[in-house]
Amino acid sequence: MKTQRFTQTILLTCLLAVALAVDARLYRWVDEEGRVHYSDQVPPEQSKKGHEVLDKRGIKVEEVAPQKTPEQLREERRRQAEQAKKEERLRLIRERDEMLLRTFPSVEELDRVVKDRLTVLDSIINLTQAKVDKLLEQIKAAEERRINYIRQGREVPPQLDRTIAELRQQVRNNEGLIVRNQNRKELIKQKFANDRARLVELLKKRERARKAGQEF
Repeated sequence: MKTQRFTQTILLTCLLAVALAVDARLYRWVDEEGRVHYSDQVPPEQSKKGHEVLDKRGIKVEEVAPQKTPEQLREERRRQAEQAKKEERLRLIRERDEMLLRTFPSVEELDRVVKDRLTVLDSIINLTQAKVDKLLEQIKAAEERRINYIRQGREVPPQLDRTIAELRQQVRNNEGLIVRNQNRKELIKQKFANDRARLVELLKKRERARKAGQEF
């Protein structure tokens, strides 16, 4: 082992002398059997396996990494894609937090906004339900007129049947509107419940940072 190291030292000294004479760089690499090589040129078969570049004093100034395999490149791209997704999620969270703090200076303000929005939807639902009730009354009256025509042995006017059909369609439309607004109420409750919990957390963090004299 000592003899091998001594030989390598002598070889390196000689190569450095040559490099100094021709003002060239020196390259160092290790082959597949673990042997260290020095030369003023990198063999073609070694160029893809990695090597070191030494200056005139034998100090490493550059390291050329081995060429990556297709599998390594795919894995690297996969990791980069995952990291990009993670950074994008964090960016969206930061933007959401900033907007939440700008929009609602306090939890009480958020509660007030939620209450106002739910009140508006409740009013719309109540008005729509009242309209449905009125339409049902109109349908009932129209159907009674239709029955009277039949009892009297008279032909039911086509316009009356069309009116009943239109009224029923209006009922379905308005009942659908009621369902949609009820769903909106639930979505608002869920969304603002999450926003409220997050706002409480952010306000606590900001207060702790303020007491510690830190920027939040």
